[in-house]
Amino acid sequence: RKGRYDLVTLRSQHLAMVSSLFAFVIAFSFIPTTKERGLQPAWGVLVLFGTTALALYEISSTQKRMGVAPPDERTAARGYPILYFIRVGMVLTPALAGFALFFVGGGRWVYLAGVSISEVLLWLIAPSRANLSRLTERYRAQGKNIDLTSALLTVDPPQDGRE
Repeated sequence: RKGRYDLVTLRSQHLAMVSSLFAFVIAFSFIPTTKERGLQPAWGVLVLFGTTALALYEISSTQKRMGVAPPDERTAARGYPILYFIRVGMVLTPALAGFALFFVGGGRWVYLAGVSISEVLLWLIAPSRANLSRLTERYRAQGKNIDLTSALLTVDPPQDGRE
């Protein structure tokens, strides 16, 4: 099962990422912060705004790439996880920026704001039934009979051992 990303695995990993952001919130609640070493609040807002804009741009650009119908279901099942993990990396940037700013002196609010933004963005890109159905409908509108949900449920490892 090495290197296999079927639908159940993708959803499990997505849930793990969502819950791990909350685990850091609990851990950070035990770290004392001091008021005299803080950054100006404008920096935190500016960094969070920039990382959110970058994440939204990446969601939009990968959505366009995902909307182009692949030649068959196997290719669709192989390509979806790649674009999904690119999106996850960009969606987590507000939380990661908040993480870094927390230790620089931005305070807990910066991380909490970054986590909140990342959680909403993770919800937007989740491998949910609704999101997969939208992609399936886009493929069918392009004349391809590809059901992405069933393709991800039945993905099989390559026969030539490259994975």
